[in-house]
Amino acid sequence: MPSYLNFLNIFRDQNIPPTLPRKFRQLQKPLGLILQMALVKKFGSFGMKQHFDLITRPQYAYGMLRAAVLAKQLGKQSTTVCEFGVWNGDGLAKMVKIAQRITKEYGIHFNIVGFESGEGLSPSLTHKDHPEIWAPGTFASTNIHDLEQRFQGKAKFKIGKIEDTVDGFLSDAILHKSPIGFIAIDVDRYQATVSTLRALKGSAEKYLPTVSVYLDDIAQYESNKWCGELAAVHEFNAIHDMRKIDEDRTLYDRPITNAKWHKKMFAMHCFDHPSRQE
Repeated sequence: MPSYLNFLNIFRDQNIPPTLPRKFRQLQKPLGLILQMALVKKFGSFGMKQHFDLITRPQYAYGMLRAAVLAKQLGKQSTTVCEFGVWNGDGLAKMVKIAQRITKEYGIHFNIVGFESGEGLSPSLTHKDHPEIWAPGTFASTNIHDLEQRFQGKAKFKIGKIEDTVDGFLSDAILHKSPIGFIAIDVDRYQATVSTLRALKGSAEKYLPTVSVYLDDIAQYESNKWCGELAAVHEFNAIHDMRKIDEDRTLYDRPITNAKWHKKMFAMHCFDHPSRQE
């Protein structure tokens, strides 16, 4: 198995250098777009910078801004955003910074929640867990409690396996005032994703009517709808009549077209939400 994993890694996108070095890749864009991006970077609002992919972790910026705008339309003062699979904390740190910028510009606050066991990936139970890609123990956190201390006062932590912590999270009364508006799923395995999607099974008032969903691990050569995160989404849709996860259909007209993260953005439609009832 390790030799096969090493063989596959040769072909991973991140290990294949771009045609040009990163610092010169801007030259591949049209001159007009480069000029627009330069002006937006210097003078633009957060919303404009997000639209031009000028925010680090653009998928988080997009999903969180979607949540903030919808929450504001519904008269909410806060929305809850989650990262499932915190690992070393880099993504959660970006989430905290993005939240601060959105709050300053839009007046919407964020309840940020990170889920992490600290143990890395569990052993595969079936082929659906992509054992050909990830080995058990990969992405283990060095010290989960130091990580929790790092984000004290900025984000809440649910420490432990997702299947053991997600139901307790859903029982938190804060979700009635700060409904879930964005979740980032970076758990790799099918089984872990099934547990993660339990976060979308609560009562309707705990969500915005549409929840932005980012699936991180669906763009490997081996990715398919019968395994991994995509399989979990497919099965979620099959058993829930009033909750459906579908691709985000609004990213087609952005200035930066065909960004890799675009194909990883989905939306959970909460059809039993009060705003979707006559």
